[in-house]
Amino acid sequence: MNPRAALYAALLLLLNRGPLAAGGVLDLAAANFAAGTGSDIEIKDGQLTLVKKWYFGGQGPGAMAARSQFGFAYDEARSTALAFGGQDTAGNPLGDTWLWGAGGWTLKTPAGAPSPRYGHVLVWAGSRFLLFGGGSSTETWTYDVAGDTWTFVPAQNAPPARNLPAMAYDPDRNAAVLFGGGDDDGTWVYDASAGTWTVFALSPAPPPRLGASMAYDRASKKIILFGGRTPGSTPLDDTWAFDAAASSWTEKAPSSKPSARWKSAMTYDPVNGRVILYGGFTNTYAGDIWFYNYQEDKWSQHY
Repeated sequence: MNPRAALYAALLLLLNRGPLAAGGVLDLAAANFAAGTGSDIEIKDGQLTLVKKWYFGGQGPGAMAARSQFGFAYDEARSTALAFGGQDTAGNPLGDTWLWGAGGWTLKTPAGAPSPRYGHVLVWAGSRFLLFGGGSSTETWTYDVAGDTWTFVPAQNAPPARNLPAMAYDPDRNAAVLFGGGDDDGTWVYDASAGTWTVFALSPAPPPRLGASMAYDRASKKIILFGGRTPGSTPLDDTWAFDAAASSWTEKAPSSKPSARWKSAMTYDPVNGRVILYGGFTNTYAGDIWFYNYQEDKWSQHY
């Protein structure tokens, strides 16, 4: 038994509050965990868990310029991410299209791309990327990776112009849900098959906000929303779940949660079955990571 595995076994025994049996050893290997190796293990809040690590992915072959309020989404089927537009460091809107793959970022030159913009939302929507809004725009666009083409969608009943709305895609219903970005609490649903928007006036519903974070939780089949800030600039720390099948919102009441913030990044981790939230703006920019377990209604900083 190697020294590292022996140490982990000793730590497990120390943390075990149940009865202990004399004799024998516990040899921990990477297979005992959802992912990672022995060097990825830590003790957090009295639990043996995986270390959360960031790995720098590089820039090449092209270097995408620094920007904020851009659209970003990931295509799991092709292991490809798309970034579009944003605001450069001088405050100018951008209209460039970038793809991330195994070789890093690559600048694309599709014909007929959306006009430069920032503050829009972008999601992967089953067969292509879906973009809405940005600035004063009420446009709906799709991007096809294989054809490197943007397509304007003359969608009926599109939402009015939004400022930093949140959007997430529900693959079970082939629909994207948009919330916030204005003074209203309307819930907008985009039918990806029909190319149409529908607004729902629901009660209960989250209060109006902008800069909230949303992601689809595949295990619970709910869209999770966290935080944002009110139109009056007060940061929020509430958690809501949207059931697209029932067209209903439910406010959750986790005992612990991230601090009030807006402009966080949120996605779903299919390996561990958790929604992940990163960073955001409180009274300064945060760099913490949180995991949400819908079944336990619990935010925590470990798996």
